[in-house]
Amino acid sequence: MSEEALRQAQASVHAGEARALASVERPRWHFTAPAYWMNDPNGVMYYGGYYHLFYQHNPFADSWGHMHWGHARSRDLLHWEHLPIAFGPSAEQGEEHCYSGCAVFPATGRPMLLYTMVPPKGSPRGHEQWVALAEDDELSHWRKDPTNPILCRGRDGTPEFEASWRDPFVFSAAGRQFMVLGAAMPGEKGRRGVALWESTDAQLKHWRYRGWLFAPEDTTIRFFECPNFFPVGDQWLLLASPYGPVQYWLGDFSPDQGRFTPRSSGLLDGSPDFYATNVLMNDPKGRLSLLAWGRGFPAGMGWNGCLAMPREVALDDAGRLKVRPLSEMTALRGPEWSLANAGDVSGIELPTGECEIELRGAMPASGLAMTLTSAAEPQKSVFLRIADGCWSCLDKSAALPDSTTGDFALRLFLDRSFLECCWGDGNAWLTKAIPYLPAPIRLSIGAGGNGNTMPTPDAQAALGALTLRAWPLSL
Repeated sequence: MSEEALRQAQASVHAGEARALASVERPRWHFTAPAYWMNDPNGVMYYGGYYHLFYQHNPFADSWGHMHWGHARSRDLLHWEHLPIAFGPSAEQGEEHCYSGCAVFPATGRPMLLYTMVPPKGSPRGHEQWVALAEDDELSHWRKDPTNPILCRGRDGTPEFEASWRDPFVFSAAGRQFMVLGAAMPGEKGRRGVALWESTDAQLKHWRYRGWLFAPEDTTIRFFECPNFFPVGDQWLLLASPYGPVQYWLGDFSPDQGRFTPRSSGLLDGSPDFYATNVLMNDPKGRLSLLAWGRGFPAGMGWNGCLAMPREVALDDAGRLKVRPLSEMTALRGPEWSLANAGDVSGIELPTGECEIELRGAMPASGLAMTLTSAAEPQKSVFLRIADGCWSCLDKSAALPDSTTGDFALRLFLDRSFLECCWGDGNAWLTKAIPYLPAPIRLSIGAGGNGNTMPTPDAQAALGALTLRAWPLSL
C-alpha cells in the first residue's frame, strides 16, 4: 500500500471522528474504532510493555468494505490508545482487501503479522496468506514482505481449496510452530473444516501442509471462519465462527499425527452478535485473554462495531470450559448500589454498567423475566427471559448448560447499545446489540412474562429472595 493511500485512509478516519464521538448509541467503555466500521480483532499480542490490538477496519464508511488493519495499544486491555492504521490493501499488487490473521514471533524477536490477502472479486488468483513486517519497536510502521505470498493454493503441498480459504492463526505445540486456517474443498458437498500447516523455518515464512486438523461430518456448518486453536489446562480448545454463534470443541491434539479429537463441544456465546474471536497467547499474566467483535449495530451512525468485553478462558475442576470477565473489569466500577432480599423488583432504578442478580431458592416454574426500561423514554425496553433451560434476549435465544432449578447468579453488562449477559460463574454468555436506552435505567423482575408485557407485581412473591448489586462503569 502506498504512503499516499495510507495517508488518505487515516485522514478519512480523522474527518469522521467528531460525528462518531457525538453518537449517543456508541459504547463508552467498550473499544470502538475512532470512526466508521470495525470488525474482527486481529494480531493481538503483548510487546514492549503494551497489549496491541489490530482489527478489521473500513476507514471510509460505517459499513463493511475496503478492509484495512486498524491499530491500538493498551496497558490493561481496557484503556486503549488509537494508533495510525497499520496497513491496507496494496492495489498495485492486485490486493483489494486485507482479511483477518494473527501475530507471530519469528527468530528475529520482532513480531510480524500474518493475514489473508484478497484479490478483486472474480479473480482466478484466489486468497493468499501474506506477511507484514514491523519496521520499528513501537510497531507504528509496517511493510508487506517482498517474498509474499507465504502460502497459496496448489503450492508446497497446499491443496486447491476454494478461493476463500482464510484467517491464519499460529500456535505452538511440542516446541513446534503450527498454523490453522478455515478452508473448504470445491463443490457444494466439498469437505470443509480447519486445515493445518507446520513451520519448517525459524522465520515462520515456510510452511508444510499437514492435512485437516478437524473436518466434521456436520454439513450444516458453512465455513469455519476465524479458527483459534490453543491449549487450555490439559485439553485443547478449538474456536470457530461459522456464520452464527461461536462454537467450541474441547479435546486432545496429537502434534505428530496433526489431528484433533474433541471430547465435548458447545457455544462460546449464545448469540452471533459475539463473533470472530482472537486469543492473546503471550499475556504476561499467564492467562488466556479472549477478544471478539461485537456486532449487530445499524448503519448510519458514523461508527459500527465494537470490541466485546475481554474475557478469560479457563477450565473448572471438572474440565469444563469457563469464560469469565477479565479481572481488570472491576477497576471500572464506581460506587456500589445494593438491595438485599429484594423480593419485589418492579421498576427499580439502577446505575448503568454492571448489575449482578442472585436468586436463592427454586426459580418459578414459569421462568424468570427481566425488563430494562429507559425512565426517560419508557417506550424503549429490552426483555430478557430464562425458562425451560433456555434464555433469550430480544431475538436471540440459546440453551443454558446448567439446571435453572437451584440458586443462580446472573451478571448484566450494559454499555449504551450493547448488552453482555453472563450466566453463573462464566458457564454461559448471551451478547446482544440492543436499542439505545437513555439513562436512567429501570429494572423489573418477575415470574413468567413475555416480550410484550411487563412482569406483574403479583408475580414477585414466587421469586423468593433476590439480591441485587450494581455499579456504574466508566473509563
